[in-house]
Amino acid sequence: MKEINPKDDQVYEMNRLTYFMKTAVKHSGWFPDWNIRLYNKKSMRWNDNLVHESLESTYPLRRQRLSGIVRHYSFRDENHMKEKYDIYAKLRANEWIKANKMPSIFKMWFGPYFRFVRTFILKLGFLDGKTGYTIAKNDFILKRKEIYYWRQFQKSASNVQ
Repeated sequence: MKEINPKDDQVYEMNRLTYFMKTAVKHSGWFPDWNIRLYNKKSMRWNDNLVHESLESTYPLRRQRLSGIVRHYSFRDENHMKEKYDIYAKLRANEWIKANKMPSIFKMWFGPYFRFVRTFILKLGFLDGKTGYTIAKNDFILKRKEIYYWRQFQKSASNVQ
């Protein structure tokens, strides 16, 4: 890696294996998880998104994948996950408010359920066992909280006006 010198339009991705507690999560939509980790900072910058930031460039990006695995120890336990997800839900709701966006009725009613099904069934979370169920359950809660906080922030914003 020391010899890599990214050109203006070149980015290098590394595969991340995330751990929940001490368990490697190989399904649930968490793996493989290719992330840009090397790029030319003179020609690119991270956008201002509060959640799921991405690189912005004036060039179309040429991606190259590097071999190996980056081990990512994301959550100590379920309470830690709930704390982080609560922060993410507030950040997402704030993004919606700032962008003057409203979640669709479909997203409000079915989004949390779809997220659980997507994580546990479609992304094979059931193959991660109890860990997969915990992730899917908390994904459901995350989506509900995003909508809850959006409503709360909407009320606060309308009270200020």
